[in-house]
Amino acid sequence: MITFHQLVDPLGGSLAFAALLAALPLILLFVMLGVFRTKAWKAAVASLILSIVLAATVWKMPLDQTLSATAE
Repeated sequence: MITFHQLVDPLGGSLAFAALLAALPLILLFVMLGVFRTKAWKAAVASLILSIVLAATVWKMPLDQTLSATAE
């Protein structure tokens, strides 16, 4: 099994931009719950999907490890 080493600054060396990207799933969750009054389970699923996409694309996490971490 390949060990995944997380990149601290995956996009151009900007730690602030990386932190903003990492916060996007929480921001999406709060906006869907508070602003759009979406049902909690729909907001949680949308946030989960965004987290999986960000992990696989921005942080280059292998898909098998991404899905394994999601299942845990």
